[in-house]
Amino acid sequence: MSSATPIDDPHDPLLGVVRAVPEQGPRGPLPRFLTPLVGREREIAGLRELLLQPEAPLVTLIGPGGVGKTRLAVRVAETLAADFPDGVAFVPLAAIRDPTLVLPAVAGALGVREAGDRSLADRLAAFLRDRASLVVLDNFEQVLAAAPRVAEMLAACPRLTILATSRAPLRISGERTRDVLPLGLPGWTEASGQPSSLADLRSAEAVRLFVERAHAARSDFALTEANTAAVAEICRRLDGLPLAIELAAARVSVLPPPALLARLRRRLPLLTGGARDVPQRLRTMRDAIGWSYDLLTEDEQERFRRLAGFAGGFTLEAAEAVAEGGDEPPAGARIDVLEGIGSLVDKSLLRWENGPDGEPRYLLLETVREFGQERLAASDAAEIVRCRHAMWCLTLAEQARPALLGPEQRRWSERLEAEHANLRARLAWLIETGAAAPALRLAEALWVFWFLRGHLREGEEWLERALAVEGDAPPADRVGALWGAGMLAWAQGNFPRAEELGERARASATAHGLEFGLATALYVLFLAIDMQGRRDEAIALGQACEVRMRAAGVRPWLAYVLADVGARLIEAGDRPRGEAWTAEGLALHRELGNKQGLGNKLSDLGVVRHEAGDVPGAARHYVESLHWLQE
Repeated sequence: MSSATPIDDPHDPLLGVVRAVPEQGPRGPLPRFLTPLVGREREIAGLRELLLQPEAPLVTLIGPGGVGKTRLAVRVAETLAADFPDGVAFVPLAAIRDPTLVLPAVAGALGVREAGDRSLADRLAAFLRDRASLVVLDNFEQVLAAAPRVAEMLAACPRLTILATSRAPLRISGERTRDVLPLGLPGWTEASGQPSSLADLRSAEAVRLFVERAHAARSDFALTEANTAAVAEICRRLDGLPLAIELAAARVSVLPPPALLARLRRRLPLLTGGARDVPQRLRTMRDAIGWSYDLLTEDEQERFRRLAGFAGGFTLEAAEAVAEGGDEPPAGARIDVLEGIGSLVDKSLLRWENGPDGEPRYLLLETVREFGQERLAASDAAEIVRCRHAMWCLTLAEQARPALLGPEQRRWSERLEAEHANLRARLAWLIETGAAAPALRLAEALWVFWFLRGHLREGEEWLERALAVEGDAPPADRVGALWGAGMLAWAQGNFPRAEELGERARASATAHGLEFGLATALYVLFLAIDMQGRRDEAIALGQACEVRMRAAGVRPWLAYVLADVGARLIEAGDRPRGEAWTAEGLALHRELGNKQGLGNKLSDLGVVRHEAGDVPGAARHYVESLHWLQE
């Protein structure tokens, strides 16, 4: 949280120190699937050829949920890695419902951060303009309103190619759509109503997928003359949809194909038709998942419904808190939860991947999650699950808040990033239901995370929405939310707005006798007013802030105040006191292990030294700043 003026001279030799550092690589690697892709050879070859044509900057894969759009897109992108020397990035959009969050998601995958008063769209355009890159936008159907932003990005970046997956076209200029069809089915002889031959059956893509997944579920499974007809009929009745076939094949461990077919035959009205007022794309998938759901035990069904309340995945710890309930699970409960989740993984209703801390992270495919949410909404547990989810989010955010200013800053910021979809979902629910107090608590606890990760505009909007909820809330939380919103507005370069929010925070903190609240209000006012050129007024506010922050005893924020105000005192000619304050601030950052704070303040001091003509001193600060910011 810096108050220094950036160096703008492009010929400044010291900028070489900063520019020599390699730009952070994309943070959106292609996902790794643990099962092989079956079939799709012709589609892969055709899409590869299309994407290499300059007249096809946007290719959208269209198809129903569960047809395999993501798997196909990732496989195609893998084959094109060498053809896009500036990188291939994967941007998952399944957990996003707000179209305004699409560009921040793309920026996050590319390592582009929001900063200053330059729009994120402009920063993305500048980053991608001269790069030959392929960006995969996955699950675009629920954010179609963001399609114009994609068009603008393509227009500004002539070497950019986008491969999107969606259930509907983006409908923008230059888009090439390709339908992702179900897997090929075996041929049938009209006379017998049976598969034409065992050889034809083995070569059909849908059957190949069933056999591969069934063999994974039961190692001795093989396609034989005895089960040929049943396997072929299962694939045919599931319309060749990959997810439906995988769900069916997973049951081979307990039901042979003829028994599977018998169960499927009893569910035929649901699996092949469905109500006419249900969208066509959902009829078969919902029914296929419903059939798999019906095969679960009652305990498994209950756990599945509750886990569907998560957005963007969950950890084992989160599942214990939300799906099982209770702050202190009884002895053995963790093993029971793990076994229950493992059972759902085995039955292809959950999948897992490695989380940022190496712990497994469990996810539901979006079509499966939507089904689970419908079942949850119809159950008696819906409100309980939402409340537990909100409490878990609040506990996580408040646990992370002090850690974000200490030595475990990176680990906690990455953990919150992994849970961002969950945090958004519960914050939205709290605001929509008018729960003013917990909404403010959660938003206020998250603002430092939003600052550190570059979610500046989004974070400010959440705080503003939480502040607008009518109802009683602790004054300290309201002041904290005003402070956070002001800091995020300041970081975006909206200094008048930051000042306005700071004044509101000061008035409320003064009225309620909140020492720390008043100190934080004075801090954001100091930053905002300083950037508007009112230096004397800013320094007076900064000095008052230092007194209040010392009295409040909050050392992490005292470190920021001392370093920022100290730098301004040096510039104003009060070098002895300014040097003492900056030295104390840096010492506090070192003691507390705040690498971001230390790196930023060293950078600020480098600017001060440079503007004073102390080039060697500035260079030393820049180099040390880069060391800490890169750790």
